[in-house]
Amino acid sequence: MFHWRLIVFVILLLQSLHHHCAYIHTYIYIYIYIYTFGFGMYREKLLSFLLLLGLLVCVAASPAHGRRRKASSLEHIEWDERMGRPIDEDDPVIKSMPNPEVPELYLPLKCSACGAIVEHAIHLLKPVIEDHLERKKRAVEGGNKTIEDFHPKEFEIVDALEQLCQDVSLLYGLEMNDARVASVFFTKSKMIRRVLGTWMPSFLISTCEELLDEQEEELVSAIFTAAEENAKQHPTIRVRQMICTKWQRSSGGCDKNGMPIDPRVEDSPDL
Repeated sequence: MFHWRLIVFVILLLQSLHHHCAYIHTYIYIYIYIYTFGFGMYREKLLSFLLLLGLLVCVAASPAHGRRRKASSLEHIEWDERMGRPIDEDDPVIKSMPNPEVPELYLPLKCSACGAIVEHAIHLLKPVIEDHLERKKRAVEGGNKTIEDFHPKEFEIVDALEQLCQDVSLLYGLEMNDARVASVFFTKSKMIRRVLGTWMPSFLISTCEELLDEQEEELVSAIFTAAEENAKQHPTIRVRQMICTKWQRSSGGCDKNGMPIDPRVEDSPDL
């Protein structure tokens, strides 16, 4: 009995430190009190129950669990964000929505998802990029290292991109071309009308996981290269060109700038 409780106690302690879980801190204090001062004949059962309950509470309160629950709540629900209301199945918006199961729309949507991932990855990495460029500038000015010898810190990149796929699935929806027609362009801007939910969260997560599995090094390299070029062109556009137009899963649906081509629109402009 002692051994399994000790193992669970250590797990809870690590969870509380990792997720800053206030609930489990309280459970740990109560556990230590009962363990130290006893609680009569019910001491052993109370300790076991407290540990198991604490583990469940900490898991439920963890950030990752909360994000997944929110993401799953959007599945099979269409949501007009600007109007702040769900959309029923008979709404014209639903009938006009692009679907990745339609062959001619799959690649444009894949390209658009790639662009959304690029955009949010740049956003998440912004503090790391700024710190890297500043350290690099100081190092070069001090004559300590050459430009070629200076690289961003890998652990900072890993930490920054840890929640990339979950974030993209929650934040991005399809931009509306007008009041009734959804485009193939994923955006997270709250200044324009979007539709969220249905197949989009799972499509965005799977595309993000594929991109990271197959192109993570290229993606990170392209982001830092675009930042270091300091060109007039926006980094997101530059990285779209470098990644989305070359990634085999999305390139067939992109124009030369890495923007999705909507086959439903004649001479589709860059969205």
